[in-house]
Amino acid sequence: MIDGSVGQTLADPLRRLRILGWIEGCTLIALIFAALYLKRVLGLSSATPILGAVHGLFFFLYFATLVEAVAYGRWSRREAIRCVLATLVPLGTFFNDRMLARKIATEGE
Repeated sequence: MIDGSVGQTLADPLRRLRILGWIEGCTLIALIFAALYLKRVLGLSSATPILGAVHGLFFFLYFATLVEAVAYGRWSRREAIRCVLATLVPLGTFFNDRMLARKIATEGE
């Protein structure tokens, strides 16, 4: 069992969504820059499928957590659509983070 603030953070779908958004965005940056550089410049084609799979995993986790957060909380249709679009636009999860932070702050009041 996880105790303390880490456990509370992971139990809250919105906070988990925020964390996964950052991880998903960072894995996309790694995939675009590191893996493609290794593939195109150094000829190491094995990096792309590995980082692609890691990014795909975090993309799936982000989307699954998004579905949970929408089902769990009171979201407007606009907020839900914005979060779905953020998963489809490259680096969109970084831009969506501010809205999630505001939503967490208003739910905490």
